[in-house]
Amino acid sequence: RRWLRLGLLALTAALLSACGSTKTRTVSVSAPANRSPTELALAHINGGETQAVRVSTSSQSSPEGGGPTTVTVLQEGLADDSVAAVKTVLRYQPQGDGWRLVSMQRTQKCQPGRGHQGFATGDCV
Repeated sequence: RRWLRLGLLALTAALLSACGSTKTRTVSVSAPANRSPTELALAHINGGETQAVRVSTSSQSSPEGGGPTTVTVLQEGLADDSVAAVKTVLRYQPQGDGWRLVSMQRTQKCQPGRGHQGFATGDCV
């Protein structure tokens, strides 16, 4: 279990180091089944340490609930003069008795007068 935690921490650090990047990433990391895709998504984006006023999640999976699952994490009310909100979409596939993160896309919405007002991949100014 320790190697899994270290691997998840390394992946999270790598993903967060590219915080200004908004491209889709294809990654592959496995996690145990005792954590839901939503819990994994919050861990991957460091949701517990965010400086957002509001963090909300939504997930969509197959009708049976055991297939691919997409989790959207919305962070609003950021303490940033140019970025108002960040939306991260993470896609998980079941793998063995756990989950595998297969892609992650980060988009952002700018503060009024600082760029685009919808969620997009462009930078805010």
